[in-house]
Amino acid sequence: MKVLHVIASMSAEWGGPPVAVRGLTAALGRQGVHCEIATTSDPDRRAHVVETSGVSTHTFDAARLSRVWAGYSPALRSFLKATTDSFDIVHAHEIWPYTTFAAFRAAQGRARPFVLSPRGALDERRLRHRQFKKWCYRKLILDRVLERTDALHAVAESELARAARLGHRTPAFHVPNGVERLPPNDSTQSGVFFDEHPTLRNRRLILFMGRLHPMKGTEILARAFVTIARSFPDAVLIAAGPDEGGRAAMESVFNSAGLMHRVRFTGTVTGDRKQGIIDAADVFVLSSH
Repeated sequence: MKVLHVIASMSAEWGGPPVAVRGLTAALGRQGVHCEIATTSDPDRRAHVVETSGVSTHTFDAARLSRVWAGYSPALRSFLKATTDSFDIVHAHEIWPYTTFAAFRAAQGRARPFVLSPRGALDERRLRHRQFKKWCYRKLILDRVLERTDALHAVAESELARAARLGHRTPAFHVPNGVERLPPNDSTQSGVFFDEHPTLRNRRLILFMGRLHPMKGTEILARAFVTIARSFPDAVLIAAGPDEGGRAAMESVFNSAGLMHRVRFTGTVTGDRKQGIIDAADVFVLSSH
C-alpha cells in the first residue's frame, strides 16, 4: 500500500503536526506501508525542518498568497495532480491550510480515498480565534471537504466528539498519536545548554517547550511563575519555542512583577540543543486552558 501524506509545513516551528507526521510515517513504514510526504517551504520557517529519515519528502516553495492561506503553492498543486493516482490513499493533516484543500481536490479527481486529520483544529478555543474568517472558510470550502472526506482521523476522544458536533456524516475513528520508545541512555546533553547559559548552572530550571501562542495558555504560565517565584528565589523559567503572539503578554506579566531577569526565551530548539534543555531542566510544565 502507498500513502501520500500532505501537510502545510514540516518545520519544527509549525508545532506538533510535523512531529506527528514523522512518527506516523515511520511507524507505517515498519508495517510495510510505503509513505511519502508532500509539503511546502515557507521562507520564514526553513531553519528547523523536522527530519524524516527513510521517508521521501517532496517540498515545494510556498507562494506569496501563503501568508494569507497557509501552504498555498501552485507547484504543490501540480505535483498532486500528476502523482495522486500512483497512491492508494491521500492523507491530509490539519483543516485550514491550502494543502488540505489541494489534496482533497486531487484525491477526488483521481478517485482516491481521502483521510483527514484535524490535528487539534476543532478545539472550541481555536475555532473562536479569527472566528469570522474561519466561519467564511467553513461555508465556502471546509464543510464541503468534510462532507466528502472518506474518513476523519481523530487523535483524541474529545476531538472525535467535536467532529461529530459539526453535523457531517463523515466516518470517523480515534487513533492517538504514538510515542516513540527510545533506548535507555544514561548520558546527558545538559552541558550543551549550560555552555550557552553558564549563569544558569545550579539554578532550579522550569521548562516550557512549545509554541508561544495565547491558545497554549502562555499567560497562565507567566502568572503561575510569578506566584511561585518568590518562594523559590533560585527558580528560572525557560520558554523554548517560536513566538506566535504569546511572548508580549508574558513579558508584560514578568516586567510588572520585576521578574524579567529570571526568564529565558530560547526560540525554537532542535537536536542536541533541544535534548540539552530537557536534560538540564528540573521541572517540565505544560500550561493549558
